[in-house]
Amino acid sequence: INNCRRFARFRSVHLGARRSVAGCRTQGGMSLIEVMVALVILGLTSAALMGLFLAGGRSTAVARHDVAAVNVAQEILEQVKAIPENQLGTARGGTATTIRFEDGASDADDCYKGMTVALTGGTGAGQVRKITDYDGDTRTATVDRAWDTVPDTTTTYAIFKGPDAGYAYRVAVTPGAGPLLLQVTVTVTYRVGDRQREVSL
Repeated sequence: INNCRRFARFRSVHLGARRSVAGCRTQGGMSLIEVMVALVILGLTSAALMGLFLAGGRSTAVARHDVAAVNVAQEILEQVKAIPENQLGTARGGTATTIRFEDGASDADDCYKGMTVALTGGTGAGQVRKITDYDGDTRTATVDRAWDTVPDTTTTYAIFKGPDAGYAYRVAVTPGAGPLLLQVTVTVTYRVGDRQREVSL
């Protein structure tokens, strides 16, 4: 009888230990699943946050360029408004890398060297170049790179200092509301990623 009691107690302890081990395994399995679920949720949340971060970065870049482009356009407008009359005119022709100004332009050699000439109307309108040399006798300016379209006797121009910022731009001058008024439009273009944007004043 005593042996039977001892065996019964041993069996009860052994079965209890097995249940405890099984319970530990079950609890350990549930914890692993919970960790995996948490990692999946964290990954999805991180991907969404990263998308928002990248979109915010692009918006910030666009806004920064917009402000800079507006500032450049405003600077050019101020310079054009202050241009002396002899720095506005209609060309007397040109070659691949030159333009001949009106007789009223300066007769001093290199007077306009380092300045900017913008073709504001007529043939080749919209082109902007830096003047690298100027011959006062012939009123001929040499530009830093070849024209896309060579100016001719229908081309109007404006000579001014030009902005320091490295944005591409064009200047258009058209008749205004009155006989002595001119309308000046400055358009600044830039790229953000694979998109081209422009600001006009």
